[in-house]
Amino acid sequence: LSGLNPVFDRAPKVFALCEDDSVIGATFIVMERRAGVVVRSEIPSDLEAHTNIEERISFALVDAMAEFHSIDPVAADLDKLGRPESFVERQLTGWYKRWHLVTDESDDLFERVYQVLLNSKPETRSNTLVHNDLKLDNCMFDPSDPDRVATILDWDMTTIGDPLVELGTLLSYWREVGDATNRSPTIDLDMSNFPTRAALIERYAKSGANVDDIAWYEAFGLWKQAVVLQQLHNRYALGESQDERMAAFPGFIPGQLQAALEILTDEQVKT
Repeated sequence: LSGLNPVFDRAPKVFALCEDDSVIGATFIVMERRAGVVVRSEIPSDLEAHTNIEERISFALVDAMAEFHSIDPVAADLDKLGRPESFVERQLTGWYKRWHLVTDESDDLFERVYQVLLNSKPETRSNTLVHNDLKLDNCMFDPSDPDRVATILDWDMTTIGDPLVELGTLLSYWREVGDATNRSPTIDLDMSNFPTRAALIERYAKSGANVDDIAWYEAFGLWKQAVVLQQLHNRYALGESQDERMAAFPGFIPGQLQAALEILTDEQVKT
């Protein structure tokens, strides 16, 4: 955040770092408080008064993502933040291992999608700063300006890697009319009036980024979601969470995996 804020004002300022564990029991930072509204399960009334609000906040998110990806890590003194070499490969193997850490049951569809992802992995075209969880509910908006994300939160997973992983993850959580009802079950927001995934891709491409392989990244995002759903269910089964929704998450996993496989299969047919 100290490196980001001077070049990217959507990142909060940090005022102090305290490494004295005796204060609160852990290292912590003191950062500025930002004001704004968050879009989570519904559009806040302050934003709802604007016309065409769904498209405006969606494109604002994509524009913020593209701007973030354009930051020079060296100029921000953040070039040592991650290991961009083999970033996508580590994502694949890492999420595969996480799946097997939370379930002993075999799943042929999960394994099949994993193999297709491995065998069709596109070449990384660029490496940039990657937030790793950039979605609507990690953004804050000024109610008077829905066309610009005012603040981005939750920077703890930021690294350097393939920016299309970030865009693909956003697409995997983005629902549109005609989707299977079990796509992205952790999203409570009614997205029936939001722009399509194709519109988001087109908007991002205006930044000059090559998005020819974005279908693979969306499929990867859906496959990764399946792992997250299994992780959440496992937490519930172990009594580490009381969220009753998690009990039903295994029922959504086949839909996520099937959607990923269909995207990958469609791409193979096209090529």
